[in-house]
Order: sequence, then structure tokens, then C-alpha cells
Amino acid sequence: MMMVDDPRFADLVTAMEQTADARSALHDGSPSQRKLTSNYDRCGLAGEIAFARKYKLPIDLEPRRDGDRGIDFWVPLFMGPGEKALIVSVDVKASANPGHLLVEPPKAVADIYVLCRYSGGIMDGELLKWEWGRAVKRAPIKDWYGKPNYSLKQGELQDMELLTQMIAVVGVNADIVGRAT
Repeated sequence: MMMVDDPRFADLVTAMEQTADARSALHDGSPSQRKLTSNYDRCGLAGEIAFARKYKLPIDLEPRRDGDRGIDFWVPLFMGPGEKALIVSVDVKASANPGHLLVEPPKAVADIYVLCRYSGGIMDGELLKWEWGRAVKRAPIKDWYGKPNYSLKQGELQDMELLTQMIAVVGVNADIVGRAT
């Protein structure tokens, strides 16, 4: 894994695009994948890169035929002063038209979902809003692109600043108690 704030990272845009394209080729025919656009995997990787850059996290570039199984990151999360951190799972959902956070019910396994705008460049993802996985699972299910999805409008989601305040940034001395369930 490479830290995305490594000074050499900007020079790896082509490599990231090639990684996304390799993911696409690997995912062809996999029932776990739903490609909505020709650049579906580039869009998804752009969201992961944006999150990794923001929170100084390593990014997982390991190719997997069935994808990441709905979890992009594990992060320490603080609920308040003096509280111990919990390790929570995060799934970043990137879209060129991020009006809604969409999650397929069988893939709704993350503790937190982050909505990201994809502008066409692998390094240009913009983190917009986020929501707890519990809230996503209570959202209405609507048909999107021929499949049922939990659907929350962007305006119903929480501001990224709150998530930023809760995530333990690398270098903070955190007392971590375990994974959230």
C-alpha cells in the first residue's frame, strides 16, 4: 500500500488509471459488479483516492474479481472528548451526478458511506457528504438503473466536517477499543 500524500503520488495518475482499467477488466462478468458507465472503476477509484488523501490513509490497490465487498477503508472514529475510538468501515460512493447516495441492499455492509463527486479525473474526486450505514439501511428503496437501491438525497446527508472531526488523524495518540458492529 502507498500513502497518497507521498510526493511521488501525483506522478502516478497514469498508474492509477491503469489500475482502474485493470479492475474493470477483472470485474467483467462478475455478478458482484454493476457497471453503470464505461469509466465506472475510474470513478470509484477517484472516490477512494479523495478519501485517502483527505485522511492520510493508505489505499488498497489489490485487484479482486469480486471487488472490495463493500468496504474501502477502516478508520478510527472518536465520538467525543475522552471517549475511546472505534474502528469503523467506510465505503466511498462516487458519481458524476451525485444527487443521491445509492447503495444496493445486499452490499449495505459499511458503518459509514461517503458521497463523492467524480469530475472525470482520477485525482479530482470531491468528498461531499456522508451518512451512517444504519441510516442508509432505513432509507427508502428505489429502482435506480434497473436495480433496487437504498436512496438518500444529497441534502439529507451529513456534512463532511463532522466526519472529519470524528476521524482520528494519523499521528494522534488514540486509545482504540475495537470495531463497531
